[in-house]
Amino acid sequence: MKRAPDHILQEAIKTGEEILQSSWLVDFKRDFFDILCWKVSERFGKYNTQFRSRLGMQSQRPDLIHEHIIPRATLWELAQKGVPAADLFKHCQACIITRDEHKRLHNISERPWSWCRYIEAGIDIFDTQENRIVSVDELHAMADLSRSELFGWL
Repeated sequence: MKRAPDHILQEAIKTGEEILQSSWLVDFKRDFFDILCWKVSERFGKYNTQFRSRLGMQSQRPDLIHEHIIPRATLWELAQKGVPAADLFKHCQACIITRDEHKRLHNISERPWSWCRYIEAGIDIFDTQENRIVSVDELHAMADLSRSELFGWL
């Protein structure tokens, strides 16, 4: 039976809090946290995300990648510092990009925050809900918002 996206998110938050507060080995916690990140970011469908790159709009599978806007490793680091699962999973979103764009994102020498990675890699972002390209200023604003909401806990 297919679950509603909101139900998946709520279950991930509840399970995430239980995992983070458990006495499990850290490696086990990390593995289960990663699984929850995937479940949350794919809750509308692996390739049915709000954001896609301009090239990702024109490409077909298997050339597409489901890329986490804030890498799972970064979300895990924040979880280890006490940021609640509800806040982490709120920002656990993906953007569909091409394999070439994926390489460009991962070849950036520094690790800019969130959407700033996409800006630095020269990747144009399309919002499928609003049916338009997202401006660089808007991407910076979204990155700043996620940073302030997540780092406000630290």
